Amino acid sequence: MRIGIIGYGHLGKALVRGLILTGFSQNNIDINARTQKTRDCVRDEFKDIYVTDNKEELVNRTDVIILITEPKNAKDVLNEIKAYKIDSKIVVSFMAGITIEEIRNMLGEKHNAVKLFRVMPNIAIQDGNGVIGVAYAEEDYEIFQDVLNVLNRLGYVLKLDEDSLNHITVTAASGLAFVACLMNSYQKASNTLINDDEKSKEITIRIFENVINMIKKEDCSFDDIICRITTKGGTTEAGMKNLNQELITENLEICMKKSYEKANNIMQ
Repeated sequence: MRIGIIGYGHLGKALVRGLILTGFSQNNIDINARTQKTRDCVRDEFKDIYVTDNKEELVNRTDVIILITEPKNAKDVLNEIKAYKIDSKIVVSFMAGITIEEIRNMLGEKHNAVKLFRVMPNIAIQDGNGVIGVAYAEEDYEIFQDVLNVLNRLGYVLKLDEDSLNHITVTAASGLAFVACLMNSYQKASNTLINDDEKSKEITIRIFENVINMIKKEDCSFDDIICRITTKGGTTEAGMKNLNQELITENLEICMKKSYEKANNIMQ
C-alpha cells in the first residue's frame, strides 16, 4: 500500500513521523507540498520519501490519498484532484468539520465510486500514542482494513458515527492545547513558591506523569488518587479546600462548547 499525503502542516508532519516510527517504509510515502521550502524540509528529514508539488503525480503514484489540508482550502484541493483518476483510490480525510457528504458534493457525481472515510486524530500520533476517531460505513470495513491496520499502530482508535467525530476534534485534538494550558497554569502557580522556571516546569511534567502512571498501573480513578493523597488535617486538605473543582470544570465546559460550535461551523 502506497500512501499519498496532501498537506504537510503540523498534523501532516505528525502522521509521517508516526508512520515511520511504527515501521511504515519511507519508500511507500508520497507527500504533496505547496512550497519549495516545505519540500526541502521533507527531503532533509526523510531521504526516501517522494515529494512533489504536482497533485496529479501523487494521485497516479498512490493507492491511498490522505487529505490534511486546512478546511478553508478543502474546496480548492478537491476541485483540483477531481480532475484526476481517483475513482480507484481510497480517499481519507483528516479535515476537521467537513463531512463525507460535503466532500462527495465537492467531488461531484462523477466520482461517486470513490471510497471515502474520515479520520480525526490528534498530533500525538507522531509517537504512536494518538487518539484517533474514524468514521466509515460498516459495509466498507473490508475495503478500509489495510488503512485501519496502519492507524491502529498510531494510537487508540475509536470507531464512531460521523456525527461524533467533532467530539474527538474537541476533546482529543484541541484537548491537547487545553491540557497544556492547565499545566502551564500549574507551573506558574508552583513558581510562586519555587521561583525557578525550569524546576517548576519539570515538577509540573513529572506530577502529571505520576497521576497518569498511577491510573494506568493501578486502574484507579482520579477521585481515588485525591482521597489517597488528602489526609485529614494535612497540607493537601488545606489546599483542596481552596481549589474550586466546579469552577475548573465549568470553565472547561465553556471552552469545549465554543470549540465544538466552531467544529460544527468550520467553513464560516
